[in-house]
Amino acid sequence: MHFRPERGMKRAVPMLFLMLTLLTSCAEKSSGGTMPAAENETSPTLTVTPAPTPAEAPSATPVPTLTPTPSPSPSPTELPNMPDIPQRGITKDVPEEYLLPAENGGTVERISYPSRNYAGEAEDILKIANVYLPAGYDPDDTETRYDIFYFMHGWTGNADEFFSFGDGMVKNLFDHMIGNGDLPPMIIVAATFDSLNESADFEWSVEEVEAFHDDFARDLMPAVEARYHSYALSVSGEDLVASRDHRAFGGFSLGSVTTWLEFCYDAEYMRYFLPISAACWYYGAIDDPQPVQNTDLILSVIGEKKLNDKGYFIYACTGTEDSMRGELDLQMEEMFSRPAAFTPEHVVYYYNEGAAHELVALPEYLYNALPVFFGK
Repeated sequence: MHFRPERGMKRAVPMLFLMLTLLTSCAEKSSGGTMPAAENETSPTLTVTPAPTPAEAPSATPVPTLTPTPSPSPSPTELPNMPDIPQRGITKDVPEEYLLPAENGGTVERISYPSRNYAGEAEDILKIANVYLPAGYDPDDTETRYDIFYFMHGWTGNADEFFSFGDGMVKNLFDHMIGNGDLPPMIIVAATFDSLNESADFEWSVEEVEAFHDDFARDLMPAVEARYHSYALSVSGEDLVASRDHRAFGGFSLGSVTTWLEFCYDAEYMRYFLPISAACWYYGAIDDPQPVQNTDLILSVIGEKKLNDKGYFIYACTGTEDSMRGELDLQMEEMFSRPAAFTPEHVVYYYNEGAAHELVALPEYLYNALPVFFGK
């Protein structure tokens, strides 16, 4: 299915976004963060290995039809492991040593997997993902199972930058968090919406974001979880749905837009969502936020997929100096204006104090959010 919202996303590159991107690029360079190519010398060692062709890949689930005035969602059912943090707050600083290389850390594998160009002519293609495996991961140990977190980059990024920018600070963060018991050993997947894993113009990137939910449900998730030991006992649709409490999706900037759309399309496969520094664009676009319509849609998804009964949690966050804070503020204020529907057990909003719209801010969001999802 090709995603086509009623109002549609903008098809021209907004001048505002271009200016913000240039400012972001300068900020990243001045703060030590970079957007390196795949062969950057500071990248973690990556091994290229093809992923197996997934069996019984599930079909993508269409988003429910939006009703003009949805009724309020019922009160959430008490579920185990409900997050218990204030609904609004400020993120905590990452310990400085967490951004430095750790002894006996995990490894990153670069895989390819069969997919289709869903934003184009749906021709067969090979896509790229990078997979972090914790220290001690044994491919022959089928008894030990791992939580799994999928992450999406922003505009002009690719699947390689997440584990390589800033001298691999995100990989270092995961090594320390797992090694120090902040997180259980887990699998982290850096994906891409781009069919070529290359920077593309804004208009085409938006097209690929719109179509990514097909790639995720049909190709990426089955390919990764057929190869690595997540809690899914197989890659049948039934087993992937049954393991949703052990799966999360997050992303930064245009990857945050992807995260909101993943909630709309694929919430039956995962319980936790981490949108960072951008609002939902199912309706509207970067220069045309539609918080009321998007909140109505999110409510209809919750009702249609019975998420209050199954459990879901959205940890939205951005920087106090982030150029995209304004649109995310509008989205979250609209959601919080409906407190019976969006309780602290389901939705929170946190600020990274002083952070701008830049990659070097990512570790603090991850450090604060992931233990809420999967912490011991």
